[in-house]
Amino acid sequence: MKPMICSTRRLTTPPTTRADVAQLRHGDITALPVVHGRLACALEARRLLQSASWTDLVVELPPSLQSTMESGLELLPRISALVYRHDADFDGHNAARWYVPVDPCDAMVEALRLATNMNLSVHYADREVRDFVPKPTILPDAAALQTLGAEAWWHSLQPLLAKHPRDEQDAQREQHMAAVLQRVQRERGASARILFLCGLAHWGPIRTLLQSANVLCEDPGEVPERVELHTLARFSLPQAMAELPWMAARWERHRRRTPTANFELAAQIPHLLLAARDAFERKHGDTLERPTPARLATLVDFARKLTVRSGRLLPDAWTLGVAARGCVGNDYALALLETAEQYTANPADGLRLHKDHAVVEGTSVRMWPRTPGEAREMKPLRLRREPPPELRQRWRRAWDPTRACSWLPEDATIEAFRRHVCGNALALAGLDRRRTEPFSASLLDGLDLRATLRDPLLRLHVREDPRVPGGVGAFVLIFEDDPQGDRFPYRSTWYAEKPWESTLAFYATNPLATPVGPGVALSHYGGAMFLYPPLPIPDIWDDLRFEQSRTSAERLLRAAVYWSQDKFVVHVSEQPPSRRIEAEAARLGKHIVHLPLTAFPTTQLQRLRRMHILNGNTVRSWAGRWIR
Repeated sequence: MKPMICSTRRLTTPPTTRADVAQLRHGDITALPVVHGRLACALEARRLLQSASWTDLVVELPPSLQSTMESGLELLPRISALVYRHDADFDGHNAARWYVPVDPCDAMVEALRLATNMNLSVHYADREVRDFVPKPTILPDAAALQTLGAEAWWHSLQPLLAKHPRDEQDAQREQHMAAVLQRVQRERGASARILFLCGLAHWGPIRTLLQSANVLCEDPGEVPERVELHTLARFSLPQAMAELPWMAARWERHRRRTPTANFELAAQIPHLLLAARDAFERKHGDTLERPTPARLATLVDFARKLTVRSGRLLPDAWTLGVAARGCVGNDYALALLETAEQYTANPADGLRLHKDHAVVEGTSVRMWPRTPGEAREMKPLRLRREPPPELRQRWRRAWDPTRACSWLPEDATIEAFRRHVCGNALALAGLDRRRTEPFSASLLDGLDLRATLRDPLLRLHVREDPRVPGGVGAFVLIFEDDPQGDRFPYRSTWYAEKPWESTLAFYATNPLATPVGPGVALSHYGGAMFLYPPLPIPDIWDDLRFEQSRTSAERLLRAAVYWSQDKFVVHVSEQPPSRRIEAEAARLGKHIVHLPLTAFPTTQLQRLRRMHILNGNTVRSWAGRWIR
């Protein structure tokens, strides 16, 4: 599957010199040009409001939205949207609508929330526009506002804002907003201290109009016939918001603290990765793609490089998804993107927004944002989601229990492990035969450093490791015992298909509990026995010679001792074999070499324990598309 993820388009800020600090001020008016929906701008608006005493707050929104906006502010942290249109027939399906999200990460929403608590006079200064044309802006990362400051940041964007397309709507809106500012300034007189929030591209022309000696006339435009407030569906939040919904939820929790500490945007990314790790481990406790600290550190470094390459300061959802998929795995990348979209304050049902339309009460209508913010583009990211329950059930019904085979790459991995362990076990079996002597003419099998240091005459000592007579005929690997016999119900004996394969008997979890594809199921070994060279033995689970075994692990070890063609049987388990089984092995002329399970890395054992069972040899042709 290829989920399409919104990524903000950016440009690198061209080098420029800082202008005078008065460029965002005109008389008693202080302007804060913002990018709609960006939390960095909301933080700056909050800082400005709390750092001085203001008389009025003027925002770039039309007056017709004021009462509905106030209702939306009362619903926060539940995010809603103001939806309006100008035609009288509001229920017409073909007429276009516009929406304004009541986003807690938007600077104007944050300013309006604070103004309510500070008892400021609020003025909605934008002109009513009948057919609003949204023009998203391609800009550098707004996070630079936190370090550069508002004046230097706005001045550095002037070469880019000069290329921003303009039309008659912009000129009409800017003249009306400038006239409103003049009126508010006249009404307040000498005591006026006005904070004005507007879009980045509008402050320059508005400032020019204010600097002229002309008295500007207000042109309010055509008021829309109807404005409605809709709660946004959780599904629509990534489309309506410029920030990650998880970031908005974290900001909501942060701003409720008293006093409110600084909120560093970059410092929230590690918390997002850790929250995704917790969600991932709750859902995939037995997976091999574990987000270890080392992998997360690599993820952060990779995401940083991708972010710098794309000309941004903070990673977006697409960048984090690519880094998570490459450094940890598919499932963690999905968990990270799902965590980034979490916002529990909003319900699953509500207004569903899409790129150029919305679904309102089951009806699809054309709808565009009234505050477009930054330009976005959709980027594909190849991730494989878990199959839905209905599809899993269909795969279970189609499963033929009389046909089963293994996935050959997994066979090669566990057979290589068997050869490695058996080779080392023979060396361990010969430790009691090692002989040490003073060096005379040959180093034999190497220098014995311990005996050399103990010699009072400081003579060199060498060791001789005589070859152990006999080889390893069977290998038993017990991951977990099953005393009750209910945790690992799937028991079988398989025969070798390739010359390098062993005869395999094992007990494992029920594969039909976790089908991962058509004819492909995931299971986990409880224990396994390997006979090499392979033998065509009867199924050990039906063999009455091993009925005295109390557990499945004992049955595997008894069968290994009985069918081993060589003297040694290697046993890897947490518990050593019982004395009774060792005595049985001695009567048959066999010797059990026990190795503790803790002698091997946990990640290696987890990888070996996973096995995919295929419903016939033909499934091997497509199984690779479903096995991760």
